[in-house]
Amino acid sequence: MAKETLLQSCWLGYGEDKILRMRVLEGAVIDLKQAKMITESMKRLADEVPVAVLIDGRQNYIWDKDAQEYIALHSGYRLATALITNNAVVRIFSNSYAKIFKPSYPFRIFSTEEKAIAWLKSLM
Repeated sequence: MAKETLLQSCWLGYGEDKILRMRVLEGAVIDLKQAKMITESMKRLADEVPVAVLIDGRQNYIWDKDAQEYIALHSGYRLATALITNNAVVRIFSNSYAKIFKPSYPFRIFSTEEKAIAWLKSLM
């Protein structure tokens, strides 16, 4: 049975395919408080660790620096993260995140959900 939760900045869902999905809400500003809530909610939803994370980042949103750093340092439960976006600004900021904070998990950006899921499943 799928589990899900709605936060101020995103929707999170964890289904039978063992992929934790995050859909960032349009116009969301993800600060440190939101990053902590997202991290705790992800851990709660995904009873199994490590977990593959699929982020739908096709909307316009902002992660502040403290939130990015927190996510990079407190994501040991992640097997890998795939980001789906066609938004050039999100792509630039996400590439910068990976270079600056060097998360401990594989991180890739995709333009389609199908390619992102295939990559995640290849790592599971």
